[in-house]
Amino acid sequence: MLVLCALAAQPAQAQRLVRERLLSGLRQSQLNIYRLQLTPANNLLVQGISSQAPGTGCNSTLNDNFLLSSLLDTVWTQRGPALSGGWSDITWMGRNDFVIFGDQQRALPGATQCTERDFFMGRYAADTRSARWTQTFNPGTGSRLSRVGKLTPALDGGFFVSGSSMGGMRKSWQLVKTDSLGQPLWVRNYGISFTEVPFLLQTNQRTNRLLMAGTGQYGAPYHLIKLRLMLLNQQGDSLRNAFISPMAANWSISSVSNHITQLRDGGFLIPAQADSTSNTTGALISQPIMIKVDSMLQLQWYHLERLAPGQRMQYGGKVCELADGTLLTLLSAQNTASASNSFVVQRLLGHTGKLSVAYPFVSTACSAVSSYDLVPGPDGRTVYVGGSCFTSAGSRGYVAVIDLQNLPVVVNAPLSTAATQADVVFTLAPNPAHGTAKLSWQLPAGRRAGRLQLYTTLGQVVREVALPAGAAGSLELSNLAAGTYLVRMLDVDGAALGRTQRQVILP
Repeated sequence: MLVLCALAAQPAQAQRLVRERLLSGLRQSQLNIYRLQLTPANNLLVQGISSQAPGTGCNSTLNDNFLLSSLLDTVWTQRGPALSGGWSDITWMGRNDFVIFGDQQRALPGATQCTERDFFMGRYAADTRSARWTQTFNPGTGSRLSRVGKLTPALDGGFFVSGSSMGGMRKSWQLVKTDSLGQPLWVRNYGISFTEVPFLLQTNQRTNRLLMAGTGQYGAPYHLIKLRLMLLNQQGDSLRNAFISPMAANWSISSVSNHITQLRDGGFLIPAQADSTSNTTGALISQPIMIKVDSMLQLQWYHLERLAPGQRMQYGGKVCELADGTLLTLLSAQNTASASNSFVVQRLLGHTGKLSVAYPFVSTACSAVSSYDLVPGPDGRTVYVGGSCFTSAGSRGYVAVIDLQNLPVVVNAPLSTAATQADVVFTLAPNPAHGTAKLSWQLPAGRRAGRLQLYTTLGQVVREVALPAGAAGSLELSNLAAGTYLVRMLDVDGAALGRTQRQVILP
């Protein structure tokens, strides 16, 4: 294990801020952005949260969603549901749909206080923004939901959602499995602490295992908070637990950010905050920390940003892994109006966590940027940044396009995890091939071919071919560079067809 602090690094000179945009809420002028996601059509799905006026009901925040083009022009907007808090999630699905996840509060019959909290899920059609279905449910099992975590799709077309429940004086992690309509099928509890808070849920695309991450107090010394990780199978069985406190004895891992990044080596990267109390002043010190664990949840390294007194910084949730093993992370002010107009994209060495290059950016659109999400674009050099801009009139959503022109290799983009159909057949032959391969396909009734995508083994889309909209056909792919490709076929709605295949092209 290596203890690594932020080292001086030469700032890169070739990066540029391509475009910025401030977004207002659709029902309230104020807006904070916490979620960005790239769609199969290379548009940007943005989830924003704004606050309702006091006394307007049990649910205090409004969910406003935007679909933006690659240059941040508006494609459509959606006034989403009212939710009880700012912790929510949005997930693009394979059939041009998206799912919103959060929680809603309610009052018991005859009561005036909003004391009960339920999971909320809704699936919406992207073309109309209308709900295909919505579900609210309480996990039950003798406990009360105290906080929601995250949503991730299951292999069978359903969903997993995480939360924290309170039974008596005891908190526990909770995992709920639903069917494809959001109806709960089973609930599992994993509580061993009085203070457990689950934040994240992530599926390992290689093993199909789930990783839950959160914080809690676990044994002496009881004032310190540790990071807890738990590996689960698709049935919710706990396979491995890890309790990580990488710093000295007086440091806590107080919270984790909004996303876990699965790395190509099977490990995970977890952005968090490390807190301590100053021995000289007694003031709380909060520093951003990036934690790397392997596939068995063993600590590999951590990178701690040691801040100047009075600074409040955080790591954004999503991390971009490059094909050479380095990692792009986003560092900016921590949700405060005292933030500056700058933020930094860092490049860390994947095997040690050491800072290699810093890419500083200065906003001309916002004097107080608190950026929170980092999403790679489809071209391997564009990166999207999302967050909030604090103004005298309140917060606005902040979205930017940046160009890291001097990256040596393409940003790694994960393959789709959309469910496939066993009765869909497509082949590329011969395999291996010499420069040219022939695609043939046969689809079941009611399905129509849309396009074929070829990826490198690192996830970069290197070719996309439109296919005749028929149930069967063939197409010759020529002038393919030597290498190994992952190939997937999509229907006209963008849903994956069949199983991703491997195609080898010889020189």
